[in-house]
This record gives sequence, structure tokens and C-alpha cells, in this order.
Amino acid sequence: MDVESVPFFIEEGRDRNKCLNETKVTYQQGNASCITYLGCEAEVSLCTINGMGHTWPGRQTYSPKTCERNPDGILCKAWVDNIGALNQDINANQEIWAFFMKHTLNESIA
Repeated sequence: MDVESVPFFIEEGRDRNKCLNETKVTYQQGNASCITYLGCEAEVSLCTINGMGHTWPGRQTYSPKTCERNPDGILCKAWVDNIGALNQDINANQEIWAFFMKHTLNESIA
């Protein structure tokens, strides 16, 4: 099964929305940054977080119950070693909500 990368989908979005090859930094905090492509028919943005593991941006704790019960235990440490670092430089929940509040559907479409 082939899985396309994020840059592939961003390029697709840029082409579909006729974006210029210019960007503007629209968010920067710590290791998190977002760029937005200019001149698009619809907004095309990409946010990246350098050094973050495979976790949800903005999450305060690791999810397995093992870490809640024993954060210094061997199982929790193994989980953290494999999943990677948490990051609060951007909150994915807030960003997703802001996106949908900004880009509401027309009632005739919804």
C-alpha cells in the first residue's frame, strides 16, 4: 500500500487552489511554525513541529494508563522512547477549531 506524504498533499492543494510559490509565516512559537501560501483561491497552510514525536500537538500527558500510574516505570519509559517527545508549542485542538470557525459552510451547501 502506497501512502503519500504531507508535502505531496500540500502540493496538490497548492495546484488545485492556484497558489503562488510564495509563503508567509503565520505562526511561530518554540519549535512550531506554520506557513500559508499566498495568492490562493482557498487557504493552504502547513504547520510543522521540529523534534516532536508521534503525539498530539498540545497534549500535556502521554496517553497510556501505564504512564499515569507509574510515570517513572520501565513500561512508561519504553513508551516515551518509542513515541517521542510531547510538545505544547501549538495546540492542534485550538488550531482545528479556529480553522472550522473561519471557514464555515454556506447553509445551502451544508
